Amino acid sequence: MVNHTYLVMPMDDELFRRYIARTVDASGSRKLGTERIEGLTTTKYAFGNDGELDAAGSYWLTSTGVMVRREYNDGVFGQNTHHLEFMTHITFGKQPTGLFEIPAGYKPAT
Repeated sequence: MVNHTYLVMPMDDELFRRYIARTVDASGSRKLGTERIEGLTTTKYAFGNDGELDAAGSYWLTSTGVMVRREYNDGVFGQNTHHLEFMTHITFGKQPTGLFEIPAGYKPAT
């Protein structure tokens, strides 16, 4: 018997920062200027050490809040690691409605 159950789980309080750019007010970041990346006008922000991640660097956001690049040093577990994350071949368009729907036959775990 196949179990088609899914879980909706909150992202870890610290690790979500690796994937989602926090607002300027929440991160204490400061605006450094604008740059064109992949043909898009972006605003570059610098952020300092924030929480338990001990990470500081820069990220680039479009006017709609899409983070297209992030570069930072991460001091987790006593190591200093340089990270460079970026998107390429970026296009914006209408998404299929089924993209964000729960697949047929699945039910939430209770």
